[in-house]
Amino acid sequence: MTAHHHLDHAAALLITVGRAPLGDVDTGAILHCLHAHALLTHAGAQPVPRQQTQPALTPEEARAAVRSALAELAQLNPTTFARDPILAAAHACHQALHDLA
Repeated sequence: MTAHHHLDHAAALLITVGRAPLGDVDTGAILHCLHAHALLTHAGAQPVPRQQTQPALTPEEARAAVRSALAELAQLNPTTFARDPILAAAHACHQALHDLA
């Protein structure tokens, strides 16, 4: 799979958390995921349109989506992963997981 595929999939997973209903999922985690999504888009990700994604409805679903997004980023080659927006997105994902703990 290409780096773009991994970036696209990670961004799509993160927007599912970004679209979570307020009050059902930690607001800080939602904001971190929206930030990570924006960073990945800046890095070249082209996720599926938001209308085609279902929001994470529970903290468990949100945690699973963030972990899956991090797993997608881990598949990138080291040079690609080391790009500033991708590193910042990974950091935002870790912050989201902290908020979801």
